[in-house]
Amino acid sequence: MTWKGIVNRAFTPQQFAYYVASLTFPLWRPQFVVLHNSGTPTLAQWRSGSISPQQRILDLEHFYRDKKGWSAGPHLVIAADFIWTFTSLTTSGVHSASWNSVAWGVEMVGDYNSEDFSEGPGAAVAANTVFALATLCTAL
Repeated sequence: MTWKGIVNRAFTPQQFAYYVASLTFPLWRPQFVVLHNSGTPTLAQWRSGSISPQQRILDLEHFYRDKKGWSAGPHLVIAADFIWTFTSLTTSGVHSASWNSVAWGVEMVGDYNSEDFSEGPGAAVAANTVFALATLCTAL
């Protein structure tokens, strides 16, 4: 399967809004968003500093492309620090077998089963996610 490549850019919410506003969707136009959580890395692992966020994105690329053999990954990876673009928002990604062809895939960093998303870094991930979802829905 041919790998679609990654955008690999980090945006603040306002930068993300400008970025999305600059996009056009001539060949593929998603109908909605599918939201996931990463599980791994957890919020604590993402923030540990042992691996930079940039390297984590490259590690995800290696995992999806080389280990899974997929053609792409999710469209966004949202952390407390930035909204990371992964697969181009203007092409289908790979994130949910039933919805890949019609939905953006958005991955929130963290483990919903064990980490708190109501305060601290989890709340920052939640706030960035809400902003990203609102931006994407506006683009549609």
